[in-house]
Amino acid sequence: MSTTDRKPIDTIQQGSFRFADGLFARDLESTYYYTDEYFRRSAEILDPHLRTMSCVFCMSCFPSTEAREYERVYRNAEKLLGDIGFSDLKVNADYEKEPSADTLGALVAHKIIIDGEDEVSVVAVGLRGANYGNEWAMNLIMGAEGPAEGFQTGMFRVKDFLDGYLEQMQDRLARKVKFWITGFSRVAATANLLGAWIDRHAEEYRTSSGSIYVYTFETPLVAPGEDCRPYPSIHNTINPHDLVSFLAPARWGFRRYGADDTCFPKIGSAAFLEEIDQVRARVRRINPEIDYDPRSFHPVYLRGLRMMRGAGSKENPRDRSGGKVLRVAELDEFLGRFMDFMSGNIAHPEDGTDPMPDDLRKRFCTSYQKGFSELATAYLGPTEEIRSHMRTAIVELVKKDITPARKLWILCHLWHSTERSFHRIEQYLAGVMRNRVMAAPASEVGTDELREFFCAVEKVIYYFIKCASIDLRRHHFSYLPSLFLNLGQVRGSHMPEVIFAWLQVMDPYYVSS
Repeated sequence: MSTTDRKPIDTIQQGSFRFADGLFARDLESTYYYTDEYFRRSAEILDPHLRTMSCVFCMSCFPSTEAREYERVYRNAEKLLGDIGFSDLKVNADYEKEPSADTLGALVAHKIIIDGEDEVSVVAVGLRGANYGNEWAMNLIMGAEGPAEGFQTGMFRVKDFLDGYLEQMQDRLARKVKFWITGFSRVAATANLLGAWIDRHAEEYRTSSGSIYVYTFETPLVAPGEDCRPYPSIHNTINPHDLVSFLAPARWGFRRYGADDTCFPKIGSAAFLEEIDQVRARVRRINPEIDYDPRSFHPVYLRGLRMMRGAGSKENPRDRSGGKVLRVAELDEFLGRFMDFMSGNIAHPEDGTDPMPDDLRKRFCTSYQKGFSELATAYLGPTEEIRSHMRTAIVELVKKDITPARKLWILCHLWHSTERSFHRIEQYLAGVMRNRVMAAPASEVGTDELREFFCAVEKVIYYFIKCASIDLRRHHFSYLPSLFLNLGQVRGSHMPEVIFAWLQVMDPYYVSS
């Protein structure tokens, strides 16, 4: 291509794209703004326009609700990428399978742009975010060291697919390659790890740190603390009002590769109060089914013998275990404190002993992660029959087996706070759950399978019993009830429509439209 044939600086391309809504009830439509100019700037500089466009890309990768039997569930991403000039789209086999613990859907496409005097290939990597099904259980596999094991396993699946694509397309790619990688929630963690991997092996991928455009959204903490490289091209947009951004626990040494883009204002701040009404209006415009307002979070605490509810910062009476005062504040502050509390009480499931601070992750890995993963696997289920069976059993247990008298019995044992009382509660809850599930086992669930499941579940029950006892005695029962009675607000802050609305408010392309 001669110099005279080269394209001028691009104008902004405005178009519409489709994506599955956060409730997975239907596909919605919204607006994007795209230009190749995004990829002529250094990836190390956060670009608010590319940040919003990256959110558009990862939302388009959600499995379409209009697909049948997972056939071309990537259709929304395929259309978006085609509209903005990407071609040779390939998807891995996992994208068109029902999610399982061993799947992670990925797609790759590329386009050639002119960057200065050079032709450069931009390779877009999209990951199947949201509606994970049984795939979500891998979030709970932490491993004893290094990156979070479940996410790292998924990253290598995507890396192998990408490597195969680059080899297959090597004759169509330019000499220099740039990467555009994005993801939301679970696959944001995968994108974060993949971006760091490519950065460490940049020469092999014919790229450089400034040419790896990684934008992730609601990214869990999955990187090991000992890797201190900066990874300046990785930008993690984090909503501090979202519990997912606090997983896996920082207390266990986890962090995110790259820089956290903390563009979301603190709840109650001047910036928050100035923008929240605009954000709520945009959320309703994107999806009228969602009513988002993080200010509706109300902490629950115990004063004397009465359960009290209140908004804002509340101070509880001094406890009996050292005179510390617990303050329960707004949703964003509460979530950080809740995660620190839950991740710091990893008692041994047999004798109740606490690990040293440096051994918290190892204790979870050896004693609890299998139980949490087994419970998630059973609840999410490989088939709709098993999912329905397990969920019905748990609902029946809560409604019929945990009677008011049993609740009082449990509360007394929690307050008594001895290993004997903990194990009595554990045995009761595990026993009634076993009876519920075993009474009418799903045709696809074998008895041996169920026994293994209950063995793991007993440890999870113990974990929460121990935390609940500490919560009741030291914190006047604030953390766990506050979370469970405000699940609507906690869930709402993780909705992709909410994240997209916040980004629109901070992007001049949308503000002026």
